[in-house]
Amino acid sequence: MKIALLGDIGLFGRFSKMTANEFSEYYESYIGLVSDCDYVIGNLEVPFSNDREEFTAKSACIAACPSDQHKLSLLKLTHVNLANNHTGDYGSEGYDLTIEILNKLNIEYFGIAGKQSFINTLGNKVALTGFCNMDSNPVYLYKHDKIGDKGINVANVPEIISTLLKNHQSGYLNILSFHSGLEHVHLPGLNDIKFTRLLSSIVPYIHYGHHPHVVQGYEKINSSHIFYSLGNFCFDDVYNNTSNKPLVKMSEQNKVCMIPILTIEKNEVQKVDFYWFRISEDKFEVLDPENNKLIQKVIHSLTNRSLESIHDERSDILKRYIKDRKSSRDIKWYLNRLNKKYVKLYLNTKRNLSIYRSNYANYLKHF
Repeated sequence: MKIALLGDIGLFGRFSKMTANEFSEYYESYIGLVSDCDYVIGNLEVPFSNDREEFTAKSACIAACPSDQHKLSLLKLTHVNLANNHTGDYGSEGYDLTIEILNKLNIEYFGIAGKQSFINTLGNKVALTGFCNMDSNPVYLYKHDKIGDKGINVANVPEIISTLLKNHQSGYLNILSFHSGLEHVHLPGLNDIKFTRLLSSIVPYIHYGHHPHVVQGYEKINSSHIFYSLGNFCFDDVYNNTSNKPLVKMSEQNKVCMIPILTIEKNEVQKVDFYWFRISEDKFEVLDPENNKLIQKVIHSLTNRSLESIHDERSDILKRYIKDRKSSRDIKWYLNRLNKKYVKLYLNTKRNLSIYRSNYANYLKHF
């Protein structure tokens, strides 16, 4: 059995403007690559919405037009993770519409309302589980917001361990879809590294990471395969309603993505093939990792590295990133944020940080 894993998917911006034929032509190389895969799993980062009424204050909410739904089928998707920080951007309207569309397209989904997805075929049993970490500032939270039996699965270390163990004891190979980390930084944080290494000491699993919107390193630990972040698969510049300039403009790092294809036999990963692409102007461009300095840097980012050296390099990258962001902000930028929305955004961020600490960081202090 062959399974392809895809990074962040958002049918907005220029990908919404493409016709079906243009979209298929753009992803022609990728479509050929996954034509012999039994399953294709993606992180559906951007929900579908008609109303575009934001659930709560966020720095940016993103939506896809329902008229673009057929493009998910063109990408050969069989399963999508919905445990991410944008699924709940438009509350129940966007959440329910996205589920309705996925059901119509016969695309399985997981990562919300405690839902998992199970594959039992070709002599293999695979369990797909999704959780969103609170460091990504998600909204519309399962068991945390007053929304009934809805919402995204919030990362909780004991719950994740219990879920993976239960699946393992029932004979399933776990693929954990995990939305976590800092955006635009190619090194994972120490807590995420500790977390994956803790899990790999308990149960063999595949860690399918996303949220940073850049590729982060790969590790094989014991019998576990760790993909910290696959980068953007289908994504564009992000805008909000406070400026005609993009809130987030795609950098060269944001345009590079990795697609691992796993060959699984008898519930064990026999082989991992790595494929690299770039979101270019006219096509989803195949990249040669041997001749790409950025890819080489990512490939070797975790090789024989101590946690301290990773932390130091990551801190330097983060300092430069914050400095660049601050330098682009003028007095108008700050004045636009002197309103009730940004007070609420601040309070939401504080709440999310508290949940992050109690559900995640506090459990990793001693590892």
